[in-house]
Amino acid sequence: MTNFITISLLNRLINSGADRKFVRAVSAIWYLQASNDPNTEGSRKIVPAILGTLENFLVEEAKAVDDDLFNFFTSIIKNSEYGALFDEAQAIFDVGLREIEENFSFNQHPVMDIYAYYANVMLETTKQDKYRLLKILELLAVKIDELCGLANQAEKDLF
Repeated sequence: MTNFITISLLNRLINSGADRKFVRAVSAIWYLQASNDPNTEGSRKIVPAILGTLENFLVEEAKAVDDDLFNFFTSIIKNSEYGALFDEAQAIFDVGLREIEENFSFNQHPVMDIYAYYANVMLETTKQDKYRLLKILELLAVKIDELCGLANQAEKDLF
């Protein structure tokens, strides 16, 4: 049931005026973090900050396009058990996976190159303050890179 709510929230954001490319770019970065999460002690410390930032991108976009939608999103966050907009991220993960599969040969491109591509798509298509968004994307890049490093180390540790 929560998948339908998630899809509905993404569609509401797009229907309120957010660019579909922006939503797909956030979803692609969401997929990148999820597919590179080694679920180690180190990753468990940084993943909540990454997910909170990704979710905030969608909330800030709602704020920029529609006050009622922004108020609706913030009320969900306020009333949610985890203080989060999306209880179930599978729908976002699926959109991100499809987006990356359509544009990249995943094994032939470094994760940070894919991240940079989608960060630029977000900057080109956002309705929110681009300067603020750029600063946040730069900080998020460090966290994503750190997560990828942890994933690579966890893979080496297996062998």
